[in-house]
Amino acid sequence: MNTIVLSGHIGSDIEVKEGNTGKEYVRFSLAVRRNKEVTDWFDVVAFTSTAQFVKQWFSKGSWIEVSGSMQTSEYKDKEGKSRKSYTVMGNNVSFGNSTKGKETVDTNEFTTIEDSQDLPW
Repeated sequence: MNTIVLSGHIGSDIEVKEGNTGKEYVRFSLAVRRNKEVTDWFDVVAFTSTAQFVKQWFSKGSWIEVSGSMQTSEYKDKEGKSRKSYTVMGNNVSFGNSTKGKETVDTNEFTTIEDSQDLPW
């Protein structure tokens, strides 16, 4: 199964393009924090109603949640070396929680289980 779900900030202006069939699609980069020091960047493409939704409601810097699939393409660079590119085909998008990852949990609310014999698993 080829499924990917990402949450992050749109890191580029949203490009609105027209495909071979004349239908619009959008393309943008998505910045996803892996941890405090590392951000991963993903190229995202969305078509049809998903593209219209992105175009209408999002812009560079917006927090967005994207689900879809990963598409791999192979090509030759200027030196003739084989390369691969990866694109997220965004089938569904939604407004993300811009405070995601900033929540804190009060660990004093948790209790320690002394005897694991009572656990059902």
